[in-house]
Amino acid sequence: MMTTINRRPRGFAPRASSSSKNLTRVRPGAPARSTGAPGSRKSPRASSPRARSTQALSTVLESLEARQLLSTTWYVSPYGSNTNPGTQAAPFKTIQEAANVAGPGDTVLIHAGTYRESVTPARSGAAGAPITYKPYGDGTVTISGANVVSGFQQSNRSIYTTYNDSYNLGEGNNQIFVNGQMINEARWPSTSLDLSHPTLATAASNTPKVVAMGQWTTSTLRDPALTQPAGFWDGAIIDILPGQQWVAQTGTVIRSSYGQLTYRYEQMNVPYALPSAGDKFYLFGTPGALDSSGEWYRNPSTGELSIWTPGSKDPDSETIEVKARRDAFDLDNRSYIVIQGISLFAATIQTNNHSNGIVLNGLDAKYVSQFAVDSDGWNEPTVTGIQLCGSGSVLENSVIQYSAGDGVYLDGSHNSVNNCIVTETDYSATSGSGIEVLGVGMTVENSTIYNAGRDGIIISNSSGTSVLRNLVYDVMLQTTDGGGIYTYGTDGAGGEIAYNRVYDVHSGGYGAAGIYLDNYSNHYLVEHNVVSQCNWAVKLNPPSSDNLIEYNVLADSGAPIGTSGSRSMNGTVFMDNSYNGSLTAGPGARVVANRYQATPDLSEVSYAGADVPDWAITPTPTPTSSPTPTPTPTIGSGRPSPTPTPTIGSGRPSPTPTPTSTNGATNTPGMVGVTEAVYRAFQAWHKTHQHMSKYHTDFYVFTHPGYKDP
Repeated sequence: MMTTINRRPRGFAPRASSSSKNLTRVRPGAPARSTGAPGSRKSPRASSPRARSTQALSTVLESLEARQLLSTTWYVSPYGSNTNPGTQAAPFKTIQEAANVAGPGDTVLIHAGTYRESVTPARSGAAGAPITYKPYGDGTVTISGANVVSGFQQSNRSIYTTYNDSYNLGEGNNQIFVNGQMINEARWPSTSLDLSHPTLATAASNTPKVVAMGQWTTSTLRDPALTQPAGFWDGAIIDILPGQQWVAQTGTVIRSSYGQLTYRYEQMNVPYALPSAGDKFYLFGTPGALDSSGEWYRNPSTGELSIWTPGSKDPDSETIEVKARRDAFDLDNRSYIVIQGISLFAATIQTNNHSNGIVLNGLDAKYVSQFAVDSDGWNEPTVTGIQLCGSGSVLENSVIQYSAGDGVYLDGSHNSVNNCIVTETDYSATSGSGIEVLGVGMTVENSTIYNAGRDGIIISNSSGTSVLRNLVYDVMLQTTDGGGIYTYGTDGAGGEIAYNRVYDVHSGGYGAAGIYLDNYSNHYLVEHNVVSQCNWAVKLNPPSSDNLIEYNVLADSGAPIGTSGSRSMNGTVFMDNSYNGSLTAGPGARVVANRYQATPDLSEVSYAGADVPDWAITPTPTPTSSPTPTPTPTIGSGRPSPTPTPTIGSGRPSPTPTPTSTNGATNTPGMVGVTEAVYRAFQAWHKTHQHMSKYHTDFYVFTHPGYKDP
């Protein structure tokens, strides 16, 4: 895309600090200690070596005693009581009650059960002494953002109603679950419960009143499949992918008649997002759309909830849940918290820029974020996904499944995602992704990302980020012009995209790339990736300069390298890549010793991806209404040279193995703008510095002809 996308920053506005009392724990029955001024009878002077030694010993003993006293274990059980002391014999009933008293070094052990609450710790842990929340060990612990509803009455055929005025999160933010599975808000055309492959209508024509980007206007859409009478869709919400279908947005229908409707919307990019024929869309937010099983509608005026369950069953014979809370844990302004081995349902974990040293380990999180109304698809209405902001935090060994936006959101500095599976994200078809990365010095590694409406991993306004040894496939399912690993508007400052396996990334429009350095993406090192079966294996859109693309396998794609517009790639180097197809770089690029291979070796990074068992993923639901969507594939199913997700203990090769260059000093066909001496110097340097971050030396070599590394 040649235009500059007006992607407004989506950082946190820090919340005001929650006040908390400075509690001091005292061992039961221990006398209170009194202190006095130096020299008083309560504080003897250390006037002699013996006195000083006695005082030092006393200080050490008091420190050890304090450490012992402050390392308390608290217990929580669904059968406990918040009037209990939180001991093993008399546990609390809610996690929040334990969070009210837990302090640095404490552990909260949670008995099996579902806890329908949002936990806000009263205080932070400390470096080396975090507060830890984890299961007791007697079964699954789930923190749910949903509440059970019942008392349904049959109103019409298979439709049942009840009143749900207590759990209203606002238009588009409500969710209904039947037996743990999200069903659809009533819509036209109806679709299955496969969120990543929705059924959409297609506009025969769509004629807007053209205005500048950011202004509100109207457009008239025509579709002969709109057979409802005049006024039927008035006041409904339209969700539409306009123009190039980069992202979806919502608007409000102001007039409707047989075969057409007029809606009001906010204009996104001009001309690329102008409404036009072929736009994909659906309609919701009106009771008349409730016409199929697996749907619900909530009357915003009365709070009446109407539901048609999958299989047309009586809702009171099923477990019906309504989303009631956004967060499982709210860790704003909290640091040094460990959350381990806990399941999340219909809720996420929130942090802000003052949340440091957070560890999220072994989470099983489903339906982490929900929204359906977004007037500008480039700017989601809220930050979504599991959120790690602040610094020095990690998400690891976890499964994140189902989000209208991001699966994981990183901001701040030096946070990381490691060994996670992230799937079924951005089903709203906005600018969400499996993992979104902002900030400085982030790391995303050893993870598997698939089934995303847009990008797998997006790097935006982030420098020094490393994306290593990930498996990314089947993304860009609903939008166009994005990538498996996508960067935009960022000086990478030596950021590294390496040892990743990316495949099956396609879209309409301008296509999709396995690795995509979009406008203003500079100073990235892209190396040792295996990319196949994409519209473009690697794509750079101008101005994207001074990038080093080396030692990659670029195979079985529309083209190994793509670009657009002026095609300028000033200062970028393509070196020692294996490819098939036609490799053509843009002006200003240097092409050095790349190798054509009719059948490239796709197994070079067979260890990429998460070491998490397949059973951790909830299968894509069987469609309950027609038409049947494209089935969601499992990892490695029916794909050329797939990279299966290993199971725990399968013995993944050591991370970042020493790469062996097959390029000899005399193998220089296609060399452009680099002297043989410079190339020999680079090869010698690379041979002895392969494990280092070699960005600066690489580019010094290539931008200073004649330089020889000492």
